[in-house]
Amino acid sequence: MLGICDKIVPGLLIGALQFGHIPTVFVPGGPMPSGLSNTEKAKVREQAAQGLVGREALLDAEMKAYHSPGTCTFYGTANSNQMLMEAMGLHVPGSAFVLPEAELRAELTREAVRTALDMVKGRRFTPIGRIVDERCIVNAMAALLATGGSTNHLIHWVAVARAAGIVIDWNDFDRLSDVVPLLARVYPNGVADVNQFQAAGGPGYVIRELLDAGLMHEDVLTVREGGLREYTREPAIAARGDRRLAWSDIGPSRDDSVVRPAQQPFSATGGLEAAHRQSRAQRDQGVRGAGRPARDRGASAHLRQPGSPAGRLQGRRARSRRGVRGALAGPGRPTACRNCTSSRPRWRCCKARASASRWSPTAA
Repeated sequence: MLGICDKIVPGLLIGALQFGHIPTVFVPGGPMPSGLSNTEKAKVREQAAQGLVGREALLDAEMKAYHSPGTCTFYGTANSNQMLMEAMGLHVPGSAFVLPEAELRAELTREAVRTALDMVKGRRFTPIGRIVDERCIVNAMAALLATGGSTNHLIHWVAVARAAGIVIDWNDFDRLSDVVPLLARVYPNGVADVNQFQAAGGPGYVIRELLDAGLMHEDVLTVREGGLREYTREPAIAARGDRRLAWSDIGPSRDDSVVRPAQQPFSATGGLEAAHRQSRAQRDQGVRGAGRPARDRGASAHLRQPGSPAGRLQGRRARSRRGVRGALAGPGRPTACRNCTSSRPRWRCCKARASASRWSPTAA
């Protein structure tokens, strides 16, 4: 299955689990090469929201940021999908963040086809319904927490688990967060983009560290015969003119400002916690987003229970948020805004730490 962005991967996975007797391999497309940095892109967007730059400057920045085929280079929902697919053993190992136009990408796609055929024609019949069990779901949750991935997956993976006949809720993420450390800093949870994350060690490094620390289940089935340990290595084309793939050990972190070992994490916890808070209407339960410890999140968003105003801002209304932020920006107004579809502090209209709750899209 070709599964890449946002809700497509969870939707395909839920669909595949309805036919759990069929062997299934997910094929990622890879991120675009790095263009305008995410930090610079966000700065121009903030300036545009405040009326400091015009439409032409905004479009120029967007074109420089999104300049070629591939997923966006920030660690949002699309790229978090790929991390979780690796952690669940549903990819060809190491294929998540290889560039779309690289020769290696084409070979990994061919290898995905060979892998699927091997499961069907060989003696290793491994349908997706056998792969996605409780241990597999927990592995995905641990990978999300360890990398500060998109909190949209707090919704998506509850549904994915249910499609596999497994019941999880946000309390399970909360409990796992107490023991799973934060091992990666990728924008908006850091400065690095996903290409820098891949260069520093990528998913294979994180999975290896979690396995070695006893924080992921190794005794699981994957689409590969070697199990989850295969996902701790990185692929390369064996030699010039030879299309065969070879996997090698990743070794230590190549940039400890991006990925760190489990013994020296950025945070001892995954940065996700259930938070009981008093709203103006009534007391309700929410979740503080993965990626940064809750104590220093500032004006970050909170996901609310399904059916709440925050939940209704998902999907088709998400595009209107820029206008909301623009309307809130200006002299004398609080300009720190919440993003209701991903509870990391991706959108900040200025450095001021104002009271976001009164001026959030949820309250609007």
